[in-house]
Amino acid sequence: MKMESAAPATLDKEDILQWAKLHLSQVGTLKEEEGGFVYLKVDDEYIEQLGPMLSDPRYEKPPYFRRSDSPGAHISIFYVNERRQTGTIHEIGQRYNFKIIGLAAVPQKTHEYIVLEVESRELEQLRKKYGLSPLLMGHQFHITIAKKKPRRH
Repeated sequence: MKMESAAPATLDKEDILQWAKLHLSQVGTLKEEEGGFVYLKVDDEYIEQLGPMLSDPRYEKPPYFRRSDSPGAHISIFYVNERRQTGTIHEIGQRYNFKIIGLAAVPQKTHEYIVLEVESRELEQLRKKYGLSPLLMGHQFHITIAKKKPRRH
């Protein structure tokens, strides 16, 4: 359920976190792509509202909206390589709660991603049920809200 409230202009990290906690749903639905990638589908407003609040104009929407079947805003739960060892995931379609806990910049070789870190004991238990570590690749569950274009030299 979306709460109607226009997102403010650019904000600092703590203000973005507080706005997200107050205005965005912290529940999602478990989905699986045809290739085996399993994710928690969350409200696209995480990207639509929070991305524009970031102060650097080089931030852009992450590439999760390229096609009509792209996941949009999501939390990765099982990667394809992990799915090969789990068998059928019976919980597809179920809803899971999560809690927003932080906002972080994650540098990569060519880009920087801004992620909203979340925690969910329910999702950790789901991964453990299928014989996997509680966290995906040992990293905090997260929603990628923006990608920073590299500087041009």
